[in-house]
Parts: sequence; structure tokens; C-alpha cells
Amino acid sequence: MNDEAGGEMASAASPRVSICTAVFNQSEWLKETIASVLAQTFKDWEHLIVDDGSTEDIKAVVDSFNDPRIQYFRFPENRGIPFGGNFALKRARGDFVGLLAADETICPHKLEQQIEYLDSHPGVDCIWGLPGNGPLGKRPEWEQYALKAHNRSPEAWLRTLVQREDIPIGGASFLMRRTVMDSLGYMDENLTLFSDHELYCRFFEKYTGVLLPYRWALDKPMTENSVRMKNQHRAKQELEYVQEKHPLIFPSATGGITVG
Repeated sequence: MNDEAGGEMASAASPRVSICTAVFNQSEWLKETIASVLAQTFKDWEHLIVDDGSTEDIKAVVDSFNDPRIQYFRFPENRGIPFGGNFALKRARGDFVGLLAADETICPHKLEQQIEYLDSHPGVDCIWGLPGNGPLGKRPEWEQYALKAHNRSPEAWLRTLVQREDIPIGGASFLMRRTVMDSLGYMDENLTLFSDHELYCRFFEKYTGVLLPYRWALDKPMTENSVRMKNQHRAKQELEYVQEKHPLIFPSATGGITVG
């Protein structure tokens, strides 16, 4: 391959879903992540795993599953978030793409339920599930509203994200049409903590997303050695960058009186 990261070549047939994972060490957690992908009731997927300069033997973990749908790539040195995720997204061949970190797992029916919804709703460009850890699968409507995870206008979504108003999105649960991801240009590589956050801002400025009453994913608690914890000192600077890049959009008034 001519890529900056060495990797295994993909098979000729294109899958419906591409799951993209960037990992730096965390090999024991990665085993659980891969196992949750393999447990999917929907089988037409590929899993692109980018080893971001790990000192642990990530390739041995991937090889232990012995599944041709899993592709392995490696950076010789750690480049950090979001380079590995973008590397995988640019090589994704599925109709839909999802990002899954090495400290996250997905429930067995996630892809089946999401593909069914997106196929029957061609006007929806991306879907998310409920945030937080808890019971998996379809959740009662009251739980969605208790988590403030109701759907809203694009303008309101942008305000929620930019002003960090109890953001009710379960990041590991998202699935987006690949053509939309390609048009967005992937994640902003100036960011670490807010790379997915800023991507959602760009998305809602142009496209339609829906949050559904399902909990499709779980994530491990942050530790002192986690990437996000180590980058907390960048949070204020990155948030200011996002706020400057995405000024709030106010809906146009269509009547004689506007009530805010």
C-alpha cells in the first residue's frame, strides 16, 4: 500500500456498514470492542482498526479474531485524536459509517435496527441513540425526555452543541451516511477533545439527524491514563475554537410576531 500506515488490503465486495476504530494501547478493552462488533445480528460490515503507534501488540489482538471483515492499519508513531479515525473514514467503503473507540462496546442489534430505520427514512442523514450507561436496547419514551434527549431544530441542535447545554447524544451509537461524512470532510484535525463535537456542529448546519429512544452503546469510565483525561487542559481552548467557527444560527421570522 502507498498509505502512510501499513495495512491489510480490503476485499472487492463493499459492505453496507464501515465501523472505524482508532486505538492507542488499551488492547484488553479492544478485545471487548471487536467482540461486540462480531456479535452483531447484522453481518454485512467491515471494521477498520487503526493502531495509533501503540506499544502493545494490537495486531496480535486483531489477528486472534481471524475475521476477514476486520482490517488492520498502523501508524509508526502516535498521532493522537482524530487522525486515526479520519484515516479509517477516508478508506471506508460502506453505505454507512460509524466511529467506535477502543473503550466502547455496542449491543448486538445496533446495526440491524439502525440500518432498518435509515433504509426506511431516506431523508434522515444520521441517527444517534441515548447517552450514558444503563439498560441496552429500546428505552421508554419517558427516559428519552428525562435525559433531555428530545429531537429539535437544526438551530437548536447547534445552540445545544456550541453552548454545551446537556448534550444528549450517545457518540458511540451514531451511524451516518458515508456520502454525508465525505461531504463534511471528516473530523477537524485541529481538535482532540472536541473533534466529534465539532463534526456534529457542521452536520446540523446542513443535514438532518435524529436521536432515537435506544441505548445502543456503552463506554468505559475515564481513567487518569485515558486520552481524554490527559487532554483536559485543552478543553477551554478547543471549545472557544468551536464557538468561533460555528456562530449560532437564528431561525428566520415568518410572521408578524416572534416569541422566543
